[in-house]
Amino acid sequence: MSLVKVTIKGCWSCGQPWNGLRCKPLASDPIDTAYYCEQCDVFTRKTHAPGLITVAERYPTLTRYGFYPYRDKDQARLTETDADIFTRVCGWLRGMSALKHPNRRVTSYGLKHLVEAALGDYVANGVFIAAAVHCGFALERIPGSPNVYFNIAQRDLVRRTLPCP
Repeated sequence: MSLVKVTIKGCWSCGQPWNGLRCKPLASDPIDTAYYCEQCDVFTRKTHAPGLITVAERYPTLTRYGFYPYRDKDQARLTETDADIFTRVCGWLRGMSALKHPNRRVTSYGLKHLVEAALGDYVANGVFIAAAVHCGFALERIPGSPNVYFNIAQRDLVRRTLPCP
């Protein structure tokens, strides 16, 4: 699986470096860092493309839709265009507890739907899997399926999905 490595050194529009006078980080959080470029008047998020690349290299059969052979692996590669949603999924997973054993109540496909509801954007199954692995969760492949189980605590999932009182 080949991915294009993305290094964000400055504004996507003008190339002004982030450490310059006009482009400044808006937060100290390493996952949800956003930058503002005064020259272009745009906001940009720092992505975790290197983390996405690392996971894709570790699991060469992982595609945007889960584990190959359920889609054409060449047309469904994880790419730099997945980096932003990958970063947002990592932010959603932050604070979740890891269990000793996989949580078999919900698959990666079900979890990706929870994240979609929370973020309001489409999340590919493979991007969710890559983000969860990057965040330190262990996976268990489901035989004959592109989906996996993760060791994410059910109580944390319930807390994340309940509406605020």
